[in-house]
Amino acid sequence: MNRGNTLRWGWSYNYENQETSSAGMAERRLIRGTRPELRNQRAGLAEAAVEYVAMTRRISLEHAARGWIAALPPGLAAVADEETEAGLLLSVRPAKAGAMAVAVGFGQPETVALYWGTGFRVEELTKDPDWLVRVLQAVRSGRVADEVWTVWGRVASMVSVIEDEELLASSRIVKPLWLLRLLAQRASRRTYLPWD
Repeated sequence: MNRGNTLRWGWSYNYENQETSSAGMAERRLIRGTRPELRNQRAGLAEAAVEYVAMTRRISLEHAARGWIAALPPGLAAVADEETEAGLLLSVRPAKAGAMAVAVGFGQPETVALYWGTGFRVEELTKDPDWLVRVLQAVRSGRVADEVWTVWGRVASMVSVIEDEELLASSRIVKPLWLLRLLAQRASRRTYLPWD
């Protein structure tokens, strides 16, 4: 019986009631993770697990977006399903003039982004599918507002907000004059029509 052996990398183990053959020792070292290549393997497994969780989130968000699009009444909006180098882009354009279009991008391997209006976006979504459906429904209901802020008559910032009972998403396009934001005034506010 071999008790309290100290292995090559400085870890101490108690091997009571275990065989002491060299094959058994090699197995114990692999199981305990004392070999550097095994530690590298474990780091790779951890990265793979994180990627798997992110991919699962992406798939659930894509499933939620496709389900919401499938539930739209016929003729309400034009749907484009476009495969690009960056990934998949699902865009929905309402048939009604004055209504806001929306798109959801699914990049590789796990990035998800929401696009609306003229250049507004929220990238690297980490929200759940219910949140995405609420945002899409808020856009459909016309609960989107764009604001233009100016300094001395020049555009300093453009802000777009999607709201439900609470703020769901917002995006800001900033111009160089935004450094003088204390002097900025809201020049205009535009709201959008519901799709129905």
